[in-house]
Amino acid sequence: MPTGLGGEKLWLCPTLEGENLDLSGNGNHGTYYGGMGTVADKYKGNRAFGFNSSSNQYVSVSTLDMRNLTKFSWSAWIRNTRVTGNNTIFFSSSSSGGSEYLYDNFIFYRNVSTGRAWVAVDNNSDGKGDGGVFPNGVWNHAAVVFDGNGSTNSQRLRYFLNGEEVSMTYDYTVPSVTPNRATTNVLIGGYAYNLNANGAMDGQQDDIRVFERTLSPSEIKHLSSYRGVLGSPYYKPPTVKSRVTRLLSDRDTTEPPTETATSGLIRLKSPKQTQPSYKAGYAKSASESASPELWDGLRGAWVPELGPTGTKVFDASGRSHNALLTNMDPATDWVRQGEHAALDFDGISNYLEVEESSRAEWAFVQNTLDFTISLRFRVNELGTRDILFGTSAASTEKGFQAAVQTDGRLQFLAFNSVGPSTADRTVTYAQSESGSINALQWHSVVIVGNSETLECRILVDGVDTTSFVYPFSGFATGDSTRSLNIGRTNHSSTIDPLDGQIASFAIWDKSLGSTSVKRLSADPLAPFRQRRYAPVSLPTEEPPVTFNHWYAMPGRINRIVGSGVHV
Repeated sequence: MPTGLGGEKLWLCPTLEGENLDLSGNGNHGTYYGGMGTVADKYKGNRAFGFNSSSNQYVSVSTLDMRNLTKFSWSAWIRNTRVTGNNTIFFSSSSSGGSEYLYDNFIFYRNVSTGRAWVAVDNNSDGKGDGGVFPNGVWNHAAVVFDGNGSTNSQRLRYFLNGEEVSMTYDYTVPSVTPNRATTNVLIGGYAYNLNANGAMDGQQDDIRVFERTLSPSEIKHLSSYRGVLGSPYYKPPTVKSRVTRLLSDRDTTEPPTETATSGLIRLKSPKQTQPSYKAGYAKSASESASPELWDGLRGAWVPELGPTGTKVFDASGRSHNALLTNMDPATDWVRQGEHAALDFDGISNYLEVEESSRAEWAFVQNTLDFTISLRFRVNELGTRDILFGTSAASTEKGFQAAVQTDGRLQFLAFNSVGPSTADRTVTYAQSESGSINALQWHSVVIVGNSETLECRILVDGVDTTSFVYPFSGFATGDSTRSLNIGRTNHSSTIDPLDGQIASFAIWDKSLGSTSVKRLSADPLAPFRQRRYAPVSLPTEEPPVTFNHWYAMPGRINRIVGSGVHV
């Protein structure tokens, strides 16, 4: 069984299992009615229950008893599309007929005539809580928390939409306990008393959970991050810190070069010494670089792989957009994992805040679709969504973001914020194939936008398997909604922060050519590898040495000390 939030009494999640099995382990499996089943749906998940009211389609759970409870919580992902009647999302009742609220243990539905969410835990008073407008035709996360120990209606019955609590108005007194009468089955997507005319659902549902406890706001925020999200907001895989070797803030493992007796050249002892670093040297401009073409259009580069630099990651592009370590400890979060130095992000509160990062600075991504982004990173697990960087937290905001999804896809989104739906607001919404990103493995990713094709391509370790969720719908204009963060998006409440490591991240304001993209895919440090110099008198031993031998290549010697001819 997958790892849930903890304490689930019912957990039906097609995204994780594809069918109606109870993942809580309590045997509360669902039964299909009306010939329904699951459908493919890729928004923050994989599959979902599909409901058609004209066929009276719903899921029944006969073994879940919600009577005589003083506490419970309910959570679900919902996309309702019905335009007449009422959309009943979840229904559990202790009565045998009558009003839609009478003796309801719990009911949550969208009133189509008003477009509002109605919530009720009732005891023969025919009352409800009004949760305001519930958007139709798009995916939303909803949660309800009932606590009969509360002294007021707002303490006893609480409602959350997309991770944020919504103030409800009540036309009755919420009871302190759910009714204790002869119960009917729990119905998902159906209403027992007037199934088609006044309540069956049109649309989809996924990741439906019931708890016999109250959920905290942080737990609800966690559940709202992604369909089928695993673990809790406090969960972190064990021994993550032990998987990496800490570096002292001023330590560098590069050994000094040794001079050979022939030709006056300085040669390095091992491949480790050929890596550019702050101590060993790195190219600071096109004139110093072995790949000068990779400096054309370079707008920012943050490269922890060059070595520890305390409380900031310096902008290696020379444009002074340094990144501040935020909620991070320089003594422990600069790490070396395998052959790569990196920064370690805890998946909770760690991120980099790019200084001097005005909202205008990076708007060219969504305003022109001419851009290239390169990064080397590693995620600790695939059980949660991990945001790598971004200037936008939602499709209603102008900007972009990249994230690793729970199924190993890398997703890149850019939005113009114009239009009634995500599809209408899309500049680009692309993703790599499932399984292209693996946990505990370093990946080199290059994302390239192209204003001529109106697409962006995602190369993972040099392989392009890009598919598109939504096509281009129009460029954005003006500034990004938020400044640039690395390891999360800049949002008042952090959503899906990265649990893993980043070794390098760079961004260009142009679409790099195929040769440059291949070079970056093979070696993200290519812009910072130094151009080599040839000595004045070349060695004469066989085989003949040409100038090509002295040009820097990845994995070769960085610099020849001494005067010589620049090539």
